[in-house]
Amino acid sequence: MNFQPVNRHMLIEPIEIADAAESQVLLPEDYKPSDERYKLCKVVKVAADCTEQVAPNILAIVNASMIEEIRVLDNRFFLVLENHIMGVVGD
Repeated sequence: MNFQPVNRHMLIEPIEIADAAESQVLLPEDYKPSDERYKLCKVVKVAADCTEQVAPNILAIVNASMIEEIRVLDNRFFLVLENHIMGVVGD
C-alpha cells in the first residue's frame, strides 16, 4: 500500500535495537528494558509542505512519544510531525 504523508508529517521507520533474546546475554528475570525518550528513525517520505532540512533516506533522532502509529488494513505506518525531529545523524 502506498502512503503519502501530508500536513507537515513525515513517514518514518523506527530502527529497533536488537532484542535481548537475540544478543545471547543472560539477564535477570525481573529485567525490563528502559523506555527511551528518543528513537533513531529512517525518514521514508516527507509531505510536500515540509522544509528541505529533512529529506528521505536520512537517519533522524525523534521524540519517541510523538511517533504516531497508524494501522490500515494489514499495514502499519509511523508518522511524526517535522518539528518533532530533534536532529539528523550522519557521517
